[in-house]
Amino acid sequence: MRKAFDFSNWTRVPTIDDIATLRALDYTTAIIGASFDVALAREQITVLVEAGFRIEVYSWLRHPWRSGLLDNAINACAGFPVERLWLDVEDAADATGKTPEQLAFDVRTALDYIHARTSIPTGIYTGSWFWDSYMGTTDTFGEVLWLANYVTIPNVTFIYSHLPGGWTPDTLFIWQWNNHLAGTAFNADDNLILKETDMPDTYTRAEVDAKIGAVFGLGLRNQDSIFALAKALADHVQNHGQTAIGASVADLTALKDKLEAEQAELDARIRKAAEILGTPIT
Repeated sequence: MRKAFDFSNWTRVPTIDDIATLRALDYTTAIIGASFDVALAREQITVLVEAGFRIEVYSWLRHPWRSGLLDNAINACAGFPVERLWLDVEDAADATGKTPEQLAFDVRTALDYIHARTSIPTGIYTGSWFWDSYMGTTDTFGEVLWLANYVTIPNVTFIYSHLPGGWTPDTLFIWQWNNHLAGTAFNADDNLILKETDMPDTYTRAEVDAKIGAVFGLGLRNQDSIFALAKALADHVQNHGQTAIGASVADLTALKDKLEAEQAELDARIRKAAEILGTPIT
């Protein structure tokens, strides 16, 4: 099993501290809602891909179904190594007053729409409370399941015996077992991935190192360059004669302090990136 977290389209972009904490807590996969703000979703995905997380995406299904939300999610996935695109089937407000046949039509049509536009594998996200109450059918549309069922402590034996109608243990891929993450302020749901996929690692460690550096703007200040600059300024002071030495030394001292502060900030960022990569600097 692997640990995953999911969050809605309206959650902020994860910060470097969020990512460091999530990695320290052994989360490997992020599932991002992408039905509404494509630009924000792509920014969220970019940061998480660069930090080495595996990525899945979900799209909300409205009733009657509409293509716009699905298009947004598909467009958010473009160019990224998205492992699965989930259809979120749980809109009780829209489902009220509609027959199971009407709801099943929406699910089938939405899935067909996605399949016609992307080769990303699909699945259905739902809860037993919705599926059993509204769908009224054992048709699982040939999909795999991401199930929401909240408990205090996750127990796989429990969830396999509490599946919605029509679903079997072999179809249950992800269990969303809590609606918050312990140990972090990042607003997301807690999940267990119960079935492994054949998706290879997206990047080698060397590539992740480079991408972490790029996404957080990390860089090393070459000490030799700083010393060379200081020497050049010191020579400048000497060439200006005795009367200018006092002011020039003050300028040089201020510049030196500024460079030291910038170096300290960069060093802190580099240490944080090393923590994210699981190779802390001692």
